[in-house]
Amino acid sequence: MKKCSWCGKDYPNEATICAVDGYDLTEVTPPAPPLPEEAATVQQCSTVVRATIVSGAILLFGLMRIAVSANGPALLMMVASVLVGCLLAIGVVALCSRRSVPPWPWLRVIVVTFISYVGFGLLCLALALGLRIMARAFHQ
Repeated sequence: MKKCSWCGKDYPNEATICAVDGYDLTEVTPPAPPLPEEAATVQQCSTVVRATIVSGAILLFGLMRIAVSANGPALLMMVASVLVGCLLAIGVVALCSRRSVPPWPWLRVIVVTFISYVGFGLLCLALALGLRIMARAFHQ
């Protein structure tokens, strides 16, 4: 396949000049297939996208649960903690899967994302309990 260097019109290989403007035609080479590193990057994105989808589902469930049970200043704090937990879970999946060439299967993404989210929740709970115990100790 050949292409006009001026107007960009495509011609068969037998043509030598452009019928529209008379310019010489140049050979068009097909694009090279992606390198293995580029293919791995494309596949890597799908694992992070899967983690984002799972975290989005966790976020929606958490927000629905918060909307039913919380009000006042606690509402904002709970929404922020659910959002941070979901972002942290996406980050954990991205870090754990960065050296994996094939994308992770859905089950593995779901399990790692959920464990990361629950781990963050337990850490927040432990911090809150620790602060409450320290506050009681200082007030007595």
